[in-house]
Amino acid sequence: MKEKENLEIAEDFDVEERQQVIFEKGIHELFIGFEKQKDLLSEHAYSQLKELLLKAPSSIHSNTYIEVMYMLGKYYDLKENRNGARYCAMRMLQMKEQQEKTHKKGMRNIEAVAFEFSLSMNGFLHKYTDFLEQVYHSIRMKLLIVSGLLLFVAFMILRIFAKVDPIIAFLEAFLLSGLNYYIQGRKMPSMFQKNQLRAIEQYVDSELQDFDARYVKL
Repeated sequence: MKEKENLEIAEDFDVEERQQVIFEKGIHELFIGFEKQKDLLSEHAYSQLKELLLKAPSSIHSNTYIEVMYMLGKYYDLKENRNGARYCAMRMLQMKEQQEKTHKKGMRNIEAVAFEFSLSMNGFLHKYTDFLEQVYHSIRMKLLIVSGLLLFVAFMILRIFAKVDPIIAFLEAFLLSGLNYYIQGRKMPSMFQKNQLRAIEQYVDSELQDFDARYVKL
């Protein structure tokens, strides 16, 4: 029966597409078993998953990527490997943000498809990524202070050295500080995530690191 299914796949797709279909089918079958076990990944399934990751194709769909990260994240969580679980949760969050925010830059070689996060997935994200909101709030507060100082310095330079009219000087300084706040406000959270992921990637399996390297850049 399996030989017949593989033959059908071979007839309908080229080599790369066939590899992707077989890989994603294998991941999803493991994920179905994982869900049946109430989000528990057995040692046997864990070994199967790692073997599959070694055969990862050049491109995959976002739902497959999320399934991989969730299964391994829950496995690390069970083994009390909090950094490994956090790594997987942060990757899942990136995919979720990409799906919800159209301006969010996607990962390379991952085709975005609609995917609904289950309650248990959202609970996992809540457990391991909630700290990011506090970090982002702290970043925004610091940026606000820096932008305020930039506004003051720019205004004084325009007034004292350039002899610009006070109203025009204030407007130009305000635009400069506002632009700085906007650009840095979009860039710094992403930079923090990258630095955090670099710091904790050592806590996940080498198979997952190699798998991730195909689709994302740290």
